[in-house]
Amino acid sequence: GVLDGVTALEEKSLISRRECASELRLFLLQTIREFAVERLDDTGETEALRRSHADFYLAVSETPADMCNGKERFFWLDRFDREYPNIRAALGWLCSGANGQLGLGCALARKLVWYWYARGLNREGLKWLELAMAGAGKEPSAELARLVTFAGAFNYELGDKDRGKKLLERALVMSREVGDARTIALSFQTYAEFAIDARESPMQKRSFL
Repeated sequence: GVLDGVTALEEKSLISRRECASELRLFLLQTIREFAVERLDDTGETEALRRSHADFYLAVSETPADMCNGKERFFWLDRFDREYPNIRAALGWLCSGANGQLGLGCALARKLVWYWYARGLNREGLKWLELAMAGAGKEPSAELARLVTFAGAFNYELGDKDRGKKLLERALVMSREVGDARTIALSFQTYAEFAIDARESPMQKRSFL
């Protein structure tokens, strides 16, 4: 079975075990990993496995907002730190545009905003949001309005207030067009905080949706 296969690989020093926060993880040597990817491509199963990988990390990212801001915050931050290389790989694949999964890429980018902000990854977060926005097209939608709202807030945090203001205004107009109450509230609250240039950062008050 799978366990026997893992044991055999470990005995041949082709994989290593590491304990991360009481979790046992297996790691392939880089050369073995590259060889395995090539063989996987030969089987024609790469696309299906990448989708399964992305689906798993979409599920991991379905973290309730209260857990990101309450007593469970540090647990989830630590977990996302460990998972982030995999999450980034999943996000890159979903946003690549070559697999018809841009909608899921937009959803994953939105779900990661709290993590990017908490870890000071504003510039990286903005890069992913802009990539997702470009793939989402120009047709107004609640998802796009949320992405634009967060991109506006990140621009504000990074000091580009003019760009941030334009994006927040666009998000507010779009959210009203689509008529989604939660998106309207998010866009309006963020825009209002930006407009009054509150002492407390708009992102610190954000209830991520």
